[in-house]
Amino acid sequence: MDYDHSTDRRISDIKIMMTRGKELYAQLQQESTDYKPSIQAHDHIRALTHEVFDCLNRALDHVMRIFFDDVIRPSLGEDRHNVGFPVYGSGGVDDHEAFVERLRRMGMEDIESSHPESYRVLLECQPFFSPKNHWLSDLREQCNRGKHVGLDTQTTFSLGSAKVICRRLDATDQMVPDDLNEAIDQTERLIRSFLSTF
Repeated sequence: MDYDHSTDRRISDIKIMMTRGKELYAQLQQESTDYKPSIQAHDHIRALTHEVFDCLNRALDHVMRIFFDDVIRPSLGEDRHNVGFPVYGSGGVDDHEAFVERLRRMGMEDIESSHPESYRVLLECQPFFSPKNHWLSDLREQCNRGKHVGLDTQTTFSLGSAKVICRRLDATDQMVPDDLNEAIDQTERLIRSFLSTF
């Protein structure tokens, strides 16, 4: 059976990814009740945490691919294999320039003038644009770390709220989004907002 590449089918796939992320989060909440606060969780819980992050990250990349295929590719006349949701905000001076360069490499150098609403949503969700958007760079960092470095070494749970705290492996000792449910909600809002622009 051939895969249906229609936009409706691909949006349905995004909904499935988000639903799966919510199911994994619910499973995390249930399993976290078996642990006392600040006790290192077992490997299964760390894997579930990473799977939630991965579902959210893949959904964002998929919505960007839909935008490229439906809006950019017809006028560009060629495919690009490096299309993914851009996330910049490590605090570097050149984050905005890196963001613009990433758009250029995806064939979207004119997006600001040709699709200003889409550009606005992409720009305003960036961590470099506002400190309230750092959940997005934390999400991307955790996904990349899980792929390239391995799962975080410590995951702890707070009883009652079932908040998940994953320690970064770097020396900053900062935390990634301490509430996966909030990250799920933020990701859904961002996807809806971006889809409404095209």
